[in-house]
Amino acid sequence: STEMPRTVYELMDLYPQAGTGRPSVLYVPLKRVPSERG
Repeated sequence: STEMPRTVYELMDLYPQAGTGRPSVLYVPLKRVPSERG
């Protein structure tokens, strides 16, 4: 089952950073987070 639907490739094309190993989307919001220590 190595075949993937074209929808998967379309999603990968929309989000290429998801497979490059550098998910900037994960650390960008963390750096912009205000000080919510409670």
